[in-house]
Amino acid sequence: MLSVVDILEAVIEKEKGSARVYETAIDKVRDPASRTMLEQIVGDERAYLKMLEELKTTGLVDFCPLKVEDPKISEPVEFRDITESSMVGDVLTFSAQRERLAAYAYSAVACDVSDPVVRRLFEFLSQEKLKHKHHIEDLYNELVYTGD
Repeated sequence: MLSVVDILEAVIEKEKGSARVYETAIDKVRDPASRTMLEQIVGDERAYLKMLEELKTTGLVDFCPLKVEDPKISEPVEFRDITESSMVGDVLTFSAQRERLAAYAYSAVACDVSDPVVRRLFEFLSQEKLKHKHHIEDLYNELVYTGD
């Protein structure tokens, strides 16, 4: 059975890959606002990576996962990649969808493991991804959605 540290190392590698997706997208898009938004998302991903690295040494001491409700704003009609013509709304939708998929994957793993410590870890990871998704959706509502 994998240890919590082994799991965190695998999650960290996956998150580094996600950060690289956003970093690569920065070079693709032409719209300055989209580039700025992607740079902010990369910063958020780096902060998340730092928190995961710290968890490897501190563990989940006194951890009580918050229950984050998912209003499912970013449920995809179709999953689109970021292209050179992507605008802020496209970038935020892409990012929210990636966070949603990661949250669901972590939640599914949490349901399938018997070790309570590992289950708590995956519940925590899922909730963190949902929090990030909500942040992105709030940005979408603030910057893109006009309510018309």
